[in-house]
Amino acid sequence: MSRELLWTAREYVRGEVRVQDFSGRFIAAWKRERDNGALVADDPALSLALSDIFCAADNYDPDSDRGCEEFDDAALLNEVRKILARLDAASDGPVRYE
Repeated sequence: MSRELLWTAREYVRGEVRVQDFSGRFIAAWKRERDNGALVADDPALSLALSDIFCAADNYDPDSDRGCEEFDDAALLNEVRKILARLDAASDGPVRYE
């Protein structure tokens, strides 16, 4: 399981990680796991959620001149919250890190 990715997303939602740190850290970790084949071992629901979070983080732009498809700080946080809530609902509760 992609523990680091899920843990990083939950830390961010709990306010333990700044948005700029989250975005770069999540993207780098996701690419590492993609490149070493770890993502294919995940449950399909988890894999989809992590891919959705990657896309959201990749669309993060802190600048005021962002495009309409890009997320500011609040929009990224809201999007990651929604994705994790959807994952937890599909799993009958919070997905554990084991």
